[in-house]
Amino acid sequence: MTNQESPQTEAYTPDEIRADRACIGCGFNLFGQTVTKEPHYGMAITRCPECGTVAALQTYPAMSHWVNRFRSIIAAVWIVLLLGAFAGNTMILTGLSLSATELASENLAEIIGASHEEWDKAREAQPVATITQPNAAPTQVVISGSTFTTSNGTTVVIPGSGSNSFRWVTISEEWKRDHLDSTIEQAGGVWANADGEFLIMLIPGIIVGVLCGIFWSVTLLGGSKKRAMLVPLVACLIAVAMVIGINNADSSFQWAREISRGYYAPIIAPIMISIQLVALCLGVLLGRKIARFVVVMALPARNRVPLSLLWTCEGHSLPKPK
Repeated sequence: MTNQESPQTEAYTPDEIRADRACIGCGFNLFGQTVTKEPHYGMAITRCPECGTVAALQTYPAMSHWVNRFRSIIAAVWIVLLLGAFAGNTMILTGLSLSATELASENLAEIIGASHEEWDKAREAQPVATITQPNAAPTQVVISGSTFTTSNGTTVVIPGSGSNSFRWVTISEEWKRDHLDSTIEQAGGVWANADGEFLIMLIPGIIVGVLCGIFWSVTLLGGSKKRAMLVPLVACLIAVAMVIGINNADSSFQWAREISRGYYAPIIAPIMISIQLVALCLGVLLGRKIARFVVVMALPARNRVPLSLLWTCEGHSLPKPK
């Protein structure tokens, strides 16, 4: 029998990778690559000759093309959420501005509605406005608010009229054309009848504006603070356009509150939106500082590393533990 030659075995080199291992950056097979010692941490690593990615010598699962797909899906969902937050911010700006306008217009709306209802009841009562009695002077009917009183002292209550219902009165085009301006002038003018309660809307406007500004400051870490301010600025411009569109909506039937709101919206709504814009910009300027303070107070030093972008995005280094 002839002696069989034993297969040639390769010499084992401890400073080389002797198994198939894919680079996590480009997928290149790192078999045979030299193992070196990383000087800072003292870890055994190798470097991909194709893309230069550092690979530590621990076992990790093989990455597939599904990982990139999941990354794309997560990125798309994140963008949709940001667009939803932008739309919500715009609606909040619009809603608070319209609410302030609504509060300011309540007094004038009551005046317009009461005057229209008085005119309407007088027109309905016109056929019986003069009561002829034998051997007596004609009886004159005087309309006042929700009642009308005859000259002989008889008071008749108009049904369906209440102190809080006048702003929901539907205003006719005839009365609006012939009596609206004179009614407002006799009442003392538009701004003399503005309800000061609308100023209370400044409190939620400022608070919500600052909180939204902090949200955008922390969310948009990829850009500078100046770029982050563009988002609330665009939201405010859209809110102004929405207020103008709502205020100028054409309608054949208008309530007293809608007519009254039309006098106050061009002034009060822009003022409210401007104040909220200032609050938003303040939140953007202070948002990252507030977020860093919260992280330092809430987390120990070793748990702050995943949130290090809050510091590195502005060139700061992570605070050293004390």
